[in-house]
Amino acid sequence: MDSIKCINCISERSENLQSSKVIFEKHLEKLYNPELLNEMEYSNYKTDSIIRITYSFEKMFGNESSHIVYMFDKYEGKYLFSGMITVP
Repeated sequence: MDSIKCINCISERSENLQSSKVIFEKHLEKLYNPELLNEMEYSNYKTDSIIRITYSFEKMFGNESSHIVYMFDKYEGKYLFSGMITVP
């Protein structure tokens, strides 16, 4: 990843490409909780234009299951981080 497109995680620079270094040095805590995700299994989905990485939490919080999905979209031949969503 040479740059990251981060929408909704950095409000002052929304929809701008950002370097990976800036995201990982200044904003990683908004995207990743190491206490929750370290050593946790994940699934991934990849096509020629997208990558999705999903962490699933089955009934970890009451009776509800939830998921965190990290999204990477191909832009000019490189997969760039395009965002993170939680479900539900």
